[in-house]
Amino acid sequence: MSIPPSIIPAKKRVRRKRRAESPAAEPPPSGNRILSVVRDPSSESPTLVVTLSQPAVDVHLPEGFGVYLGGLVGADNVDVSNPLAVRFIFLEPIDPATQWAVLDPSAWTFADSETLLEPFEGEIG
Repeated sequence: MSIPPSIIPAKKRVRRKRRAESPAAEPPPSGNRILSVVRDPSSESPTLVVTLSQPAVDVHLPEGFGVYLGGLVGADNVDVSNPLAVRFIFLEPIDPATQWAVLDPSAWTFADSETLLEPFEGEIG
């Protein structure tokens, strides 16, 4: 004797959790921003290299960039020959400096004619 089809128990449905979507990689910052500031050990003069998100054309000194050494010390010269890695040269030693700052963001001129966006200060890497 066989069991009528209406009485056969249905298989239990297994519900599986969906995999959590992996977080998307953070997009690069948009706009004209300072991405990093590092020392240039190959330079004879105290020099910091500022990596940018967009190419710079010019930076007016001293309000454009400086470091904290018991107060803000502005850079004495700027080299924009590599517009994405601007070099700031100082006349005095800046070895003890750990923080950088931009006093006036409008001192920066970018290829797209837009202004410098935050951050306007940070750590020297």
